[in-house]
This record gives sequence, C-alpha cells and structure tokens, in this order.
Amino acid sequence: MDRIDRRNIILIFLLTVFVFSIGFRNGFLTFDDPGLILNNPRIRSLSVDNILNIMTPHSGASYQPLRDISYAIDYAVAGTSHTVIYLHNLLLYLVNIFLVYLILARLFNRRELAFWVTAMFALHPVHIESVVWASARKDVLSGAFFFLAIALYITGGDRLSKKGWWKYILSFIFFVLSVLAKQTTVTLPFVLLLLAFFLDRAKRKKRLLFLIPFFLITVFPVFFVLFKSGVLSSHFRYGNPYISLLTAVR
Repeated sequence: MDRIDRRNIILIFLLTVFVFSIGFRNGFLTFDDPGLILNNPRIRSLSVDNILNIMTPHSGASYQPLRDISYAIDYAVAGTSHTVIYLHNLLLYLVNIFLVYLILARLFNRRELAFWVTAMFALHPVHIESVVWASARKDVLSGAFFFLAIALYITGGDRLSKKGWWKYILSFIFFVLSVLAKQTTVTLPFVLLLLAFFLDRAKRKKRLLFLIPFFLITVFPVFFVLFKSGVLSSHFRYGNPYISLLTAVR
C-alpha cells in the first residue's frame, strides 16, 4: 500500500466518521437493545464457563455467539456504556471499509475505481442501522470477518505455496468466525466461486477444489436454522412451520 492508497483510505475514514458521528448522540433503543445488551446476563462475564455457555446453541434463541462475546468485552471495559458500544460498532465498520478498498484495489488494480466504490459503500444510507443501532453489532462484526476471508483468499489463499496455505487456512477460519457472528455470511463460498471464474481461468479447477471445505461448513448454519425454528423436533416456535422457519432465517 503506497501513499495514494493511504490518502484515499484516510479520506474515506474521515468522511465516514463525520457522517456517522451522529450516532454518539443517540441512546439505546427499546427494540432488542434491552434483551441483547442492557438486561442480558450472558454478557456480564468473560469467564470460560460463560463463554462456553454463549457458544452453546439454545433452542428458540438466536445463535450469534461472537456478537455476544463482543458485547461481553464492551461490558468488561465500560459496562453498558452506549458510547463504548457505538464506538466499537464504528471501528468495526471502518475495518469493513478498509478491507473493501483492499479487495477492490486488488481485483481491479484501479485506485480511482476502488476509491469511489468504497466511498459509496462507506456512506450508503443502508448501513446506518448496522452501525448506529447497538443491537446490529452482528452486521459489522460478521462483515469484518467476511471481508477478511475474501482478502486473504484472493491474495494467495488459493495457491499451494507455504505462504498461500497459511492464507488459505486463515481465510477458512475467518469464514467460520463470520458465520458465528451472523449466519447469512454463509454466502461467502458462492462469492469465492464467482471470483474463481473472474480471477484466473487457467487455475479454475484448483480454485474450485479449494472451495470444497468452505461449502461443507455451510451445512452448520442450515442445520441450526432448522433447529432454532423447531422444524427438526416438530415443536415449532411460533406454532407454524413456515413462520418459524422464516423467523429463524432472519
């Protein structure tokens, strides 16, 4: 990364912080914030027993353990301080932005394109909820792991060299972490599949083979959605299999 890249990223960061600084003036919302943060006993401790409890799926409860662990870290630092929680969200969002720029610059090798697309990503209104709303931590947290997995994969994670293997393993680990933050990141293997056709056609078969473990890990979120909705046990959470399944996917 040279001086131009650093300048572009710093400029986007400054614009993002300026636009999203309004979030510091907000407080907690009555929707989800009390249950996930303010009155949630699961985030009151970083003990091994509590972390294991967070990592254990419970029927009828959302399973985003890394989100809860991140709240537990916030609580250990400053209790239920909205400022700290929002700052954490914003920092994670900046990580997302940084990775998006790196990925675009790598794929297209055009700084101007990377700058404008990343700026649109950073300042798009659709991301306001994910950053400003305390309970939307799962979006920026899973996004950071999601983009890290992509960045590592396209910068050598699909090569057989020693360095490439480490990037491949780290890419896979970050993919798993993204799923543990939010199950919708299970789409990552399909993104990498598209990139396999985009990057280098000569190595397409090898790239496809490397994606097999990524696709295998997608079985877990599908199983959990069925478990959470009660489909596997026929004890539907909302009395109706279709409503229960759609609610679990959300």
